[in-house]
Amino acid sequence: MGAKIASPIVKDKIKIGTYTGDSNATQAITGVGFQPDSVQIIPNENGTAPTSRPMIKTNSMGPNTYLSFALDYLPDIIISFDADGFTVGDGTGSSNYANTLGRIYSYIALKGF
Repeated sequence: MGAKIASPIVKDKIKIGTYTGDSNATQAITGVGFQPDSVQIIPNENGTAPTSRPMIKTNSMGPNTYLSFALDYLPDIIISFDADGFTVGDGTGSSNYANTLGRIYSYIALKGF
């Protein structure tokens, strides 16, 4: 049998993409097509494979927090889930993990099933 194609219901709930950091206090990432329930951001090194820990935010977490795979929380990384994407911050009080000028970031946005 041939490969199965994901149903439109599933396709409309997962978005994989990239954006480039601009070092502003906030940056809206749009074009996702839905308001995510969870976002994972993976910093890339010069457009190549990621070497840093992914950053994750879900609706079950408190405002302005993210979770890295080391299970630490920092404010102002993934600020909000918006109607057509999400907004990242400049990591006030820490490194600019999700919005460094010129750095390319990959993301996976999920809508609850």
